[in-house]
Amino acid sequence: MTVAAPAPAAAPLRIAVLSATYAPEPVGGAEVSAQLLAEGLAARGHDCTVITIGRGPGDGEAMENGVRVLRLRNANVMHPADRGAGAARRLLFQAIDAYN
Repeated sequence: MTVAAPAPAAAPLRIAVLSATYAPEPVGGAEVSAQLLAEGLAARGHDCTVITIGRGPGDGEAMENGVRVLRLRNANVMHPADRGAGAARRLLFQAIDAYN
């Protein structure tokens, strides 16, 4: 009886994870899942990039826990995590969003 040789290690993959928001400001389960997925893939040696919406001038590109995070400029008047925005601002956000 012979034992088969182990399969060769697969080459690292380049993976993009898209999420409207991302740590450090998780809003719900989807954001937490995106973070756990991205960090788990990076820990396994894959090249993982998260693309998310930023909040301001300090945004851009950063390495966080082995994951490349790209925070893109938000063209809307509200960030998706702004839960306490006033009625007028929410209405403007929805009008712009509907137009897009």
